[in-house]
Amino acid sequence: MYRIFGTSFFYKISGLFLLIFLSFSLQSQEVKKHDKKSYKDKTGKLYWNKEMPVYIRLASSPSDTGQLLKSSKSQKYTEPYYFDTEGDNTIRTRWAIDPVTGKQVSPKTEVIWDVYADSKSPISFPGYLNVKPYNIGQRKYFGNNLSVSIAANDKLSGVEKTYYSINSEPYKEYTDEFKIPKEGDYVLKYYSVDNVGNIEDPKQDEFSIDATPPTADYVLSGGTYNNIFSVHTKVMLMAKDTLAGVGKIMYQLDEGKEKTYTGKAISLASLDNGDHKFNFYALDNVQNKGKTRTFNFYLDKMAPILSSTIIGDQFAKDGKIYFSGRSILKLTGVDDKAGLKEIKYKVDEAGTEFMTYSEPFYLPSISGLHTVKYYALDNMQNKTETQRGIDAKYENYVFNEEKIYVDLTAPKVYYKFQGTNFVTRDTLFLSGNTKIKLTGVDSESGIGKIVYKIDGVPASENYSGAFDLNKLKGGVHKIEIICYDNVSNKTNKDFTFILDNTPPKLHYFYSVAPYGTRDGYKVYSKYVTVYLAATDMTTGVKDIYYKVNNAKELKYTGSISGFSTNILNTVKLRTIDKLGNESIEEINFYVK
Repeated sequence: MYRIFGTSFFYKISGLFLLIFLSFSLQSQEVKKHDKKSYKDKTGKLYWNKEMPVYIRLASSPSDTGQLLKSSKSQKYTEPYYFDTEGDNTIRTRWAIDPVTGKQVSPKTEVIWDVYADSKSPISFPGYLNVKPYNIGQRKYFGNNLSVSIAANDKLSGVEKTYYSINSEPYKEYTDEFKIPKEGDYVLKYYSVDNVGNIEDPKQDEFSIDATPPTADYVLSGGTYNNIFSVHTKVMLMAKDTLAGVGKIMYQLDEGKEKTYTGKAISLASLDNGDHKFNFYALDNVQNKGKTRTFNFYLDKMAPILSSTIIGDQFAKDGKIYFSGRSILKLTGVDDKAGLKEIKYKVDEAGTEFMTYSEPFYLPSISGLHTVKYYALDNMQNKTETQRGIDAKYENYVFNEEKIYVDLTAPKVYYKFQGTNFVTRDTLFLSGNTKIKLTGVDSESGIGKIVYKIDGVPASENYSGAFDLNKLKGGVHKIEIICYDNVSNKTNKDFTFILDNTPPKLHYFYSVAPYGTRDGYKVYSKYVTVYLAATDMTTGVKDIYYKVNNAKELKYTGSISGFSTNILNTVKLRTIDKLGNESIEEINFYVK
């Protein structure tokens, strides 16, 4: 609040006006030039940039430039003057003079001019419309049709304009939501200015537009000849997306229901003999849909030309197919015309020749990526043709070098206890309420399942959560844990413990013998003292507590005395062992 007092203000000031002048300031080169200024809204409120100086003039008419008002007492602070309060400021004289009579208004009334000082910048924030974002780390990805809006608010003079820049282009005024037209990485900078020239520090938001759909591909295992498949043929799908990443792969057999691909090989054995169609496509994480691909095939259940079967463990994960060191590849050829002569195969490329197949063989016992290629010759020297155009002498066996992975490493398994447990020397004690949590870790094909046995008896076919021991009897027990990865490499771990579900036994003793009875209860002298003890044959006693009549429960430390006379004393006793097993007992007696 501001008061300006001076002798001149006690005289008639009809027709005088206070004139306020603007000053200007420059903004940095990164944003447009915005001058600091004053602003009057529709209601007549005057807003003044708080950083601008204020000069006060007296004029006798609206058109008169007037005289600059100076202060002999406060010259240092009035030439120029600055508002010191954010928001409502007032300039006032002592008493109002009637502009008609020239006399002081009665009752005495102050004359007040309101000015709203504003030094606070607006606040802007963007909005992303039409498409949902997908975050990878700190990066936001959007699909096609992204529109951007920028909202702003200002608490005093109000927002005048908002500006924005895309990828270091010159700032331009924001008037309405705008579209991001094409794929790429974007840096959005934006700021707002209020009606008195306060400029918001430019803000920045980074995001990417992914307008490119993913690409999907397929690989085949089992017998194929041109577009003839056998009952052993299986289809595996894969997809790539260079920006937001693959969301899912969808596929459809013939006119059946569209399904989501789970990563496991798709068997065709349930189809009828004859012609079929396989459709598939991929969606990325911002819903760009890839081109639907189709391949037609004839399922020959009568006489496959060449089939291959992996006997053993296999699992698809993150675009790779994992096999165990126990997996073997079986090749089978049948020809109902000239008859089969031989099958040739080779593993990897490094200096190896095609060998004649005679029996199933193990995949390489070396962790990493591998390629298996094979072809068949009939007695007319007709060779198995590649259906993927890689080589006329052999078919690239389903998976390329990037997709075959032999996993020879067993997983790791850990266990921990939730609840009370107690270890003394090399012996572990658990209570029936203690829960056991199992965790498996595998950096290759991943954890397939965890099973466990209790005392040699299987307790789960697939562990799914922490389990307790409350159904076991007390005594020595053994838990065996078997953790499998997704290609059946396994790790065994076991531990032995003693289950203690038996609470400690409580003992109490009186310091004197009773000298009578009352209402069926023993009567002791008022000097009686009660001593407590407890025994636990397994983990040992942890604490003894007692509560006399309605008093607070206390921890027992030595003895109990000071009982009430002429009433029935009730002493509640409680003891706990080191696993939390608890005994409760109550004694009643009179003291006289």
